[in-house]
Amino acid sequence: MKIAQCYEVPDECPIDCPFKPELEDFSQGIICTRCPVFCCGRKFPLVDKEAYRAEWAAEWSKWFKGDKKYYPELKIFPERY
Repeated sequence: MKIAQCYEVPDECPIDCPFKPELEDFSQGIICTRCPVFCCGRKFPLVDKEAYRAEWAAEWSKWFKGDKKYYPELKIFPERY
């Protein structure tokens, strides 16, 4: 799926996603609530694919293409860093 007009992420949660166990104890604080697959890839998306934050889209795209070992670096206020 293409998000933020130019970043590719999977259409579904990858089998090897290390965050899947967090969905069992779902809360707003888990990383899945920031994931574009969770937010954009649903029948009724929480966030439109084109409206997903570009800087987060870039991080997620890189994370999905990598080894998925660590959390993606999602900055809340990127202009401050």
